[in-house]
Amino acid sequence: MKIEIAKKILEFVSTEPKSIQEVAKCIEKSWKTADKYLGELKETNPELQIKVFRKGSHGALKVVYLKSTMKKSGDQLRDRLFNDYLVGKVKDDFDVMEFYMQVNSDKKEMVIEEYQESDISQKQDLIKHLKNCDRTLYVFSGNLSWINVKENGILMLDVLEKMVKRGIKIKVLCRIDAASIRNIHKLKSLDHKHNTDLIEVRHQRHPLRGFIFDDTMLRLKEEIRLGRYKKGEIDNNLRIFYDIHENEWINWLKNIFYYSFNSAMDLASYEEMIKKVVGYV
Repeated sequence: MKIEIAKKILEFVSTEPKSIQEVAKCIEKSWKTADKYLGELKETNPELQIKVFRKGSHGALKVVYLKSTMKKSGDQLRDRLFNDYLVGKVKDDFDVMEFYMQVNSDKKEMVIEEYQESDISQKQDLIKHLKNCDRTLYVFSGNLSWINVKENGILMLDVLEKMVKRGIKIKVLCRIDAASIRNIHKLKSLDHKHNTDLIEVRHQRHPLRGFIFDDTMLRLKEEIRLGRYKKGEIDNNLRIFYDIHENEWINWLKNIFYYSFNSAMDLASYEEMIKKVVGYV
């Protein structure tokens, strides 16, 4: 299914429930094809709901709709955090610590790491979480520079390759531009190398940096760099990793991921631009 069709379906069912027949007419496909597309969309979009009324009868009706998860929730804090995400373009536009403070104390941990070199890490323990991922890794990134980081001498890209060998899906929201092209090519090369189609990269400028590991944990990252502060305000470059295990917040952020992912342009849309730019970066 092309991304344009996926967008059209999601937009069509976002305002009110629609029957399969109405969806088929909207995308100018057969009932059978529309039903197949909806099944594919449901696998990757927790908002999409399909209900069958009068099941088993000749008058059975299959209805499709979106849950109201991403609409105004009545919870002012969540609505504000969601709005901060929607309008945010850079990391400072979203207050990660404020988000972290809303999580129950027994469902979260914080790891703080001092660093001198941006591509070397000692304490973040990301490799362990990547290895424990069983089905899907969801990635909020800027330019995918984290794939070049070494944790205790082990390159993250090598860990990702082992995930691809295990059949783990990797879905990425990041910028697709001159600054990220090399990293995107490195990541996508794992698909080519192992003849898989597990890695999906889509374009969005957003304020989050982090991961969702299946349905079990999410991690958000904040960086505090000496060069951005006045002398004496901080003593070292810091990375702060916020690990959250509370299902309510994991699902909330996963819904936000899919809200963006399903309407974002995919890598194929940028192929011509990439071919022109890649020779200069």
